[in-house]
Amino acid sequence: MKIALVCQGFPAELLGGTEHTVQALAGELSRCGHDVRIIAGSDAWQAGFRCSLEHHPELGYPIHRIHRDDPHYVHWHKRHAPRVSQAYTDILRSDPPDVVHVHHELRLSNDLVRIAARLGIPSIVTLHDYSSTCLLHHRIQPANGAFCEAAVAAEMCIRCARQILLPTPWVDDAQETQRFADLGSAQQAELATSRFIVALSEDQAETLQTLLGLATRPHVIPPGLTYARRASAPGHRFQDPIRLGTWGTLYPLKGTDVLVEAVRIAIKQAVPVELDIAGQEADSHFAKRLQEAICGLPIRMHGRFEELTQHPVSHATAFVSGTRARETWGLVADEASALGLPLILPRHGAFPRRLSGCDDVLFYEPGEAASLAEVLVRLSRDKQAHDRFFARTKPHAIPTPEQTTARYLGLYRRAFELGAPHVASASPAQEQAEIASMRIWNAGFQAAYGHEASHE
Repeated sequence: MKIALVCQGFPAELLGGTEHTVQALAGELSRCGHDVRIIAGSDAWQAGFRCSLEHHPELGYPIHRIHRDDPHYVHWHKRHAPRVSQAYTDILRSDPPDVVHVHHELRLSNDLVRIAARLGIPSIVTLHDYSSTCLLHHRIQPANGAFCEAAVAAEMCIRCARQILLPTPWVDDAQETQRFADLGSAQQAELATSRFIVALSEDQAETLQTLLGLATRPHVIPPGLTYARRASAPGHRFQDPIRLGTWGTLYPLKGTDVLVEAVRIAIKQAVPVELDIAGQEADSHFAKRLQEAICGLPIRMHGRFEELTQHPVSHATAFVSGTRARETWGLVADEASALGLPLILPRHGAFPRRLSGCDDVLFYEPGEAASLAEVLVRLSRDKQAHDRFFARTKPHAIPTPEQTTARYLGLYRRAFELGAPHVASASPAQEQAEIASMRIWNAGFQAAYGHEASHE
């Protein structure tokens, strides 16, 4: 089959869980003899709007990258981008695939499924996060860090987004409300046009069905990656210092500050505990606060890393996650599990259903440092609990690229057999109005913030 995988970005330029998952899927599809091509967004905006094409013989598939140049193109106001839509149309027309698999529209445009359908190409969509239900992607309330259970509503959602995103004073309330409604309608049309909708876990599928009002629950296909493994984990002797390790990008959503505060509380209760932190900064103010908070504590920050198995952070005796996000799967837990580390995780998202009942997994209340500290106190004082947690019996079941690819191929074939649904042509007048509206938006942004802030 000819399969186009569409994503917000792609290695080596952009690295993240979604990007690595798509990369693994592309590699396995190519290995199985399928004709694969990548269509990806980009953050390389400096050379102006353009499309680039990369050929890497060792990969076995081409990579099309669409580079936007309009300011602040990840703002929710800009989820529809006519220039991207045209570039994407041209790529599909140049060598039509049998099926399109959309993984994320961020940095691209919100009409990818309908464009493919107009060209007679069926699509499936994987919702890797909660961006289909939230202007901020993860449904985390800025005020308290809790997961938002509320139904999507213009006034509430716009007010919430304004607490995080740069202000847009050149857009009045009526315009913003209309923008919200237009984008909501576009999203409904996209999902209705997709032959199949996929979630990563049972928890995410149920949550999405409720929040999106879907008639049927999304298919569940966990992400499949190949992780570095080792024959034996460091292990831990009772009453020795517990050496915790955590890794990932440093920003508030990932809750590194929760881990630091939990260590502080545990130390005050005479718990021998250390923490190693690895990951690149995504928020300089947050990183500065972390550096100040770890002063005087047995906590080491290692910065960005390229390889994990030999990195000091992987020599921990247990992995801990501080994430505030309601993880739709939790790739980092699989990564740590493959290294043989027991896991301490927040009790929300996909984690409890996936891993409850495992002796080497302990949970704490999400975002609550005191709850995590209680876990550390118990491990340091209760030998039975300690020995059960650190005595690994068997590896957790981790989805492989082969398993994930086989399940997706089943959906690709069914989508191809069904063909693309009929979709009305895009209105040229509406597209021209959109172009004019974005021209005004861009001018307003530049006037307010200037070029230096234009691509934050």
